[in-house]
Amino acid sequence: MDAASTSLKVLQVYNRIPYPLRDGGVKAVHHMATCLEQLGHKVRWFCMNPTRNRVEASELPSDLAQGRRMQTVDLRSDISVFGALLSLFQRKPYHLSRFEQDQISRKLRQTLDEERPDVVLVEGLAAALYLPLLRQYPVRVFYRAHNVESEILRQKARSYPRWHPLFWWMGLEYRKVLAFEKKVLNESDTVLAISAEDAVTLSKMQSSPKPVITLGYWPPNPFTPKDLAAFHNNIQVLRGPEHPGLRLGFIGTLDWLPNLDAVQWFLEDWLPQFRTIHPSPTFHLAGRKIPSGLGADLPGVVVHGEVEDASAFMAQCDLLVMPLRMGSGLKIKALEAIWLGIPLLSTTLGVQGLGLRPRLDYWPAENPAEFLEGLQRLYAEPELLDQMRQNALQTLKEHLQPDLQLKSLSDLLQPLTSA
Repeated sequence: MDAASTSLKVLQVYNRIPYPLRDGGVKAVHHMATCLEQLGHKVRWFCMNPTRNRVEASELPSDLAQGRRMQTVDLRSDISVFGALLSLFQRKPYHLSRFEQDQISRKLRQTLDEERPDVVLVEGLAAALYLPLLRQYPVRVFYRAHNVESEILRQKARSYPRWHPLFWWMGLEYRKVLAFEKKVLNESDTVLAISAEDAVTLSKMQSSPKPVITLGYWPPNPFTPKDLAAFHNNIQVLRGPEHPGLRLGFIGTLDWLPNLDAVQWFLEDWLPQFRTIHPSPTFHLAGRKIPSGLGADLPGVVVHGEVEDASAFMAQCDLLVMPLRMGSGLKIKALEAIWLGIPLLSTTLGVQGLGLRPRLDYWPAENPAEFLEGLQRLYAEPELLDQMRQNALQTLKEHLQPDLQLKSLSDLLQPLTSA
């Protein structure tokens, strides 16, 4: 910033504590805070601490906030059949209304009075429930969309047959979320999207379109070729005795609907294709909140559960599979896999927001038949794995352009710093 500029006080509001640093949303919150601090601004956190993602104070590392003051407030966010049924008679969507509670309003009001921020950055749609409260203060309100939430619910509703009760419940929830999402977009001063695709969708949803700024996520600098080779050599020790077939992997938090749907679809419809491949591949599943028994008794499936080092897990895989058929936003695990030199086999949706080219940067598969075709091709031409690995990293570097994204954020805030 120039001499005439001043440092802004930015309050990030999020519906969970951004820890542990494993989920995509959590990483996006940390990343945004880092970008703001790079530009010379002061960041504070206001975080809900819901029962489903409860983090005890004793679990938090002392350097988590890295100098950012963090206010937290506990809330009950349990999902119940009674609550879901009751929501049929309420205007607000059930999966958001669980985060709207009086004690949060009181704590947020207290934080606003004490911190007196210049900008409040609302991270995600659940935190946007408090937009009416924020509008009572002389602050600029930026809404950062981690996904197009209504689109996820629309996709999930369509995955059920029309006779299924969840088809109708999800359809109603979708319409409620869509109405609320449009309201938030129209009432926020600025909208930030996590991918260019989401930015286009969000722009169309506004009644009076205003620019939507794309600010994605990029990991720390990738390994040098020498360091990457050393990293993968060390990983070979962890893999143990070589299995003759390809080692496929998936990692993600399975209480997020698109991830759970992807794994269930893979196990039910894609996995049987393993029987036609020799030597047969193995599928390794890792992540938080894996439902009990999921994949446990299936041949060729290894369930690791939550792993301490996601990078080490991914690096032990020959391919990371991303069979997503719902969702939006940016697939941070796919991005990180590319950064680590792990090739991808994915649906188009699984690599959305990354600018990758099918069959050059990743192997595309939209259904079990294409998955089988892809595996057969990669078995016949293993050199394709190395080609995709190298191509994807180069394409991603050109697509992300972090310097330009950071400049967009700086340009957005500049009028406020000079006021």
